[in-house]
Amino acid sequence: MGGFGGNSHDFGSNLSFGGGTELKNAGDSLNYYLDLSQSRLGRYKTPKGVIPFVNSKQKHLYGAIDYKFADTHTLSADYTFDDSRDRTGGAGEYYKDSSENYLFSLEPKYRGGFLTYEGEFNDKFSLFSNFGVSKRDYRILSSRPNDLPMFSSNASLNNTLYKENILQGELRGTLNLLDEALKFITGAQYKKTTLSADGLDEWGGVEKWKERETSISPFAQVEFKPVPYALFIAGIRHDRYDTAGVKTRSSNPNFRISIFPFAETDHDYTTIWASYKTPSGNERFLPKWLGGNPNLRPEKSKGYEVGLKQRFGEWGKLEASYFRTKYKDMIRLVDLGNFEWLFKNEDAATYKGIEVAAEIYPTEWLTLYAAYTKGRRDDTIHRVRLYGQPDSTLKYGFIISELNGFSFSLLARQQRDFKFSNGTDYHPANKKTLIDTKAMYSWQTGSNIVIEPYLAIQNLAGTTSYTITGNPYILQSRTWQAGVNFRYNF
Repeated sequence: MGGFGGNSHDFGSNLSFGGGTELKNAGDSLNYYLDLSQSRLGRYKTPKGVIPFVNSKQKHLYGAIDYKFADTHTLSADYTFDDSRDRTGGAGEYYKDSSENYLFSLEPKYRGGFLTYEGEFNDKFSLFSNFGVSKRDYRILSSRPNDLPMFSSNASLNNTLYKENILQGELRGTLNLLDEALKFITGAQYKKTTLSADGLDEWGGVEKWKERETSISPFAQVEFKPVPYALFIAGIRHDRYDTAGVKTRSSNPNFRISIFPFAETDHDYTTIWASYKTPSGNERFLPKWLGGNPNLRPEKSKGYEVGLKQRFGEWGKLEASYFRTKYKDMIRLVDLGNFEWLFKNEDAATYKGIEVAAEIYPTEWLTLYAAYTKGRRDDTIHRVRLYGQPDSTLKYGFIISELNGFSFSLLARQQRDFKFSNGTDYHPANKKTLIDTKAMYSWQTGSNIVIEPYLAIQNLAGTTSYTITGNPYILQSRTWQAGVNFRYNF
């Protein structure tokens, strides 16, 4: 499958194939799958003109092979390779123009391979295990002024390479009792990461370090569904971390209660939960001026959601809910000014709001869609609003599916009540409507070949808008991509 872009000088291609075969032993089979893709962006054209030095390219490979034996046991192996380069920040791209703006080149690379076993020994007990190694490299290049090429002799250059070598695995067993109304799940996760950095900044400073982090996390969970109207989940997870010789432990219970008063008709539900999130490697170990904070604490949350789901025969569907989540040590990226950021913990915060979504089916091939989310975030210690993300989002559109081989979609989205983290200035993406559309025709020749020409247009109206980030940059103007999907069924 391939495609090429319009005014962005865009090009991409994709090749996927897979298959399987039954082996001599009854219940044994071998399946394989391979996916290759690449894309590149040669020019970044916006309503304000072409932004210099901005381009990108990506390569992706994924392969997997599964061996199924004795009907209920599967052994699989997979490998993933991703390599990309995204250059951004050229003169004119930032919403707030400044001589201190940087031209960035973000160059992540990932390689990882995993072995997985899944098996059912009988109708009561099943086992899952996963083991693999992966490597993440993340090179960050930045230079200024951003109206000069990155490697110009007159540009100040920062060059940092972060590396993560990861060994990880999981073992999990599940016991089903009472005709699967009662379920016990227990297991453990292991992860060993070697992190290192090697860099040089524009002031002559050298960043060079190497750290190790090991985590062992046993867990257990009970799920009980005595009647179709209720689901109870309770569990505990114990995390033991050793980060650069600093040992921490944390036991975190989790629970969830889901009530479905009209389960047979899927009308109504209530959900209560608690969860736990550890800081990511980027949040802790990025350069300090990009937000890295090695002292981040894990984020904990608990909350509830009450909602309604109603289907109106074959003509439509309505979903509505109210949610409220309380966070302790919520992780946020805060703009410090002067093009510096910091991931930090909020001692206590609340996020609450409503979600409403509706679908209408006037015919079997037409779907009308609309969804609205309205919420707000508050620092409950200092009793102040937390800004920096949209308070409301509106999405709407329609989809035509398989009308004599023709498919078409038009989807619009808008962010509203969106202020910068200072809570004073509105974000330039506020109230900007972006419309994307795609048309495709599916043509089958014989029984094996399917050809699907398509045309996709992003930002159909050419609206001037910006990324939903703390330091926003301008989005491309109207872009189009045309191509052909080709499928051959062996």
